[in-house]
Amino acid sequence: MFDKREEYLRALAGPVEGTASSVTISADDLHSAPTLPLRAQAGIAWTSGSITLTGDVMFLAPREVTNDPDRAFEALDLWIKRNSVVNAAVGVEMRLTPTLPLRAGMWTDFSATEAPDPEGPDNSTDVDRVGASLALGLRGENTESSLNLNAAYAYGHSLIPNNLDFTQLERTSERQLGLYTVLATSFQF
Repeated sequence: MFDKREEYLRALAGPVEGTASSVTISADDLHSAPTLPLRAQAGIAWTSGSITLTGDVMFLAPREVTNDPDRAFEALDLWIKRNSVVNAAVGVEMRLTPTLPLRAGMWTDFSATEAPDPEGPDNSTDVDRVGASLALGLRGENTESSLNLNAAYAYGHSLIPNNLDFTQLERTSERQLGLYTVLATSFQF
């Protein structure tokens, strides 16, 4: 039921010749409860002639865990909180010829974490993602190749140290855009 975890606490001991030194406190008797939430997923596909449509929905249940709450005075407790969230994916495949499929899809990956707050749960990032993909395939007798173009956009908030001072965290906005190309080939026996 519980896994073992280790955490190291760095405490400021004072300046040494103009540079701050630190003392490391180690504890190897900490615990870690499972934090993965209940997950339910359902999908459907429909085919008519050369067109296939698909859809998937995934639900993540809320979960809250506090590990070693009796060690809070040592700053060795850990509070993890996840909210319920629903994500989805849709796709379409159209066979241009029997050996040349064209595929397109969209998906979401909404974060189940709380918005980061220095006084809240131990969570440094709350980032939601959405994406889309486009792929052109080539089917042979025993092989299938695919050239994929993927785009992902992420937005949310993170906690960052104030001027590299990890004892003073501040919330900042985060935005990311990723563009990926993948060439894949598989062999079918």
